Amino acid sequence: MTSELRSRIQAPASVRRGEVFAVRVTLAHPMETGFRYDEHGRQTPYNVINAFTCSYNGTAVFSASLTSGIAANPGFQFFIRARDGGELLFEWRDDEGNQGTARHALAVTP
Repeated sequence: MTSELRSRIQAPASVRRGEVFAVRVTLAHPMETGFRYDEHGRQTPYNVINAFTCSYNGTAVFSASLTSGIAANPGFQFFIRARDGGELLFEWRDDEGNQGTARHALAVTP
């Protein structure tokens, strides 16, 4: 099952070769722990984002395995050293099988 899971990516559009730059990602997801109840008294099913990966031109540069201890709308910050221009690819999935992807173009100057 694939769904539109939303995200917000903050990374520079252009950096110098060799420069270390910050990447900030926020994923819109309720991260249901299974302990809450809906308006009809039914327990909400457990559903959290369980995997997140960032690839830089096809090479994984950051990954995380998540559990119920993470707050709703999880955020990440990590750093990457610029080598070549290309693309950052962000991928994640939750326990219900929903998947999300986002892309960010990166120009690298000499």
